[in-house]
This record gives sequence, structure tokens and C-alpha cells, in this order.
Amino acid sequence: MKRETTAGLALVAVSALVYWLADRGFDAGRGDFFYLADAFLHGRTWLDFRPGPNDVIVIDGRFYVPFAPFPAILLMPLVAVIGAVNADMYESGINALLAASGVGLCWMLLGRIGVPRLIDRLWLCLLFGFSTQILWVTTRGGVWQKNGAEIDHSSRSKRQTGFFENAIASDDVFAPTCERSTMIPTRFISVMTSRPKSERPPSRS
Repeated sequence: MKRETTAGLALVAVSALVYWLADRGFDAGRGDFFYLADAFLHGRTWLDFRPGPNDVIVIDGRFYVPFAPFPAILLMPLVAVIGAVNADMYESGINALLAASGVGLCWMLLGRIGVPRLIDRLWLCLLFGFSTQILWVTTRGGVWQKNGAEIDHSSRSKRQTGFFENAIASDDVFAPTCERSTMIPTRFISVMTSRPKSERPPSRS
């Protein structure tokens, strides 16, 4: 095995471990893509349960994920083998492997474009993997990730405590507040942009 291949595999393995250590203690709350992948495997484009109070589209009693479906398509083979609930349980490890594969692709790309020194490729890959949004996104999971073993219990608890109703009521108050807070800047912009192009605002002498 070539030296650069060995170094690349070692970098991917170490990156996966670091990502996993960084994200294993964080529970993002929902695993929409795993369950959407399962829905695709069963010929559906919707979920048969409501995953949470926000970021869900409800039409005729069906619950749709509003995000682009490619992650769910990518996860379909995994979900077909281990199931959506198990995939959700192993979410931190899956995210770590996906992020580490990005570092591996960066290593390969640098080799293809002609970066000769392995130490230079190493530092560039470290900058890519741990100085960009990749690390932060990995520690926060997918859309909303949650341990599969707690889904039913969490949903029951939220219904019993009125979580969904409180969240919806808060949104009803928040929306008008945002609208009022943007009213003055919008009016100012409208006035300024309605001036003729030849007319300039008065300048201070």
C-alpha cells in the first residue's frame, strides 16, 4: 500500500473518531431523514407520525418533511439493512463517518490537483475538516436527530405536557412581532428606492 494511501486512511479514521467524540453527547431531537428513507423504501413520500411541532408540513393527515430529500435517498441502503429506528440510535456514529468521508475526499482531491507534499495535504485537510462549518454541523446532527429508543416516550411526554400547543401558540405571537419589527426599515427602504435615479439625497457640507 502506498504511503499516501496509508496516510489518507489514517486521517479518515482519526477524523471519524474526533467527530464522534464531539457529537456523541448531543441530541438534536429528530431523525427525519432516517424515517423519510424508510418511507421511500415503502413507497411513500410522507411520514406516518408527526416528528415535532415545527419543520413539518401536514396535508390530509400526512406529515411531510420540508427539506430536500437527497440525504434520505443516500441513507436508503443503510435504513434498508438496519431499520430507521436503529439508524436513528446510531446517528452520532453515522454523522461522524459521513464527515470523515468528506475529509477523505478532500485528501484525494488535493492529490489529484497536484499537491505533492503529504504534510501540506495533511494541514489543508485539517483546515477543511476542523476549521469550517463541517465540525459544527456534524456535532449538531442532521436536520433534527434523536435517539430512536426515546421517540415514542418523548412524543407521549410532549402531548401530555402540551408541548406542541405551547410551541404553536408561541409561533402565533412571534410572527406578528417580527412583522412589526421590520415595518419601519421596510418603509425607509421603500422611500429611498422610490426616488428618481437622477435625484440624490442631500449631502452634508
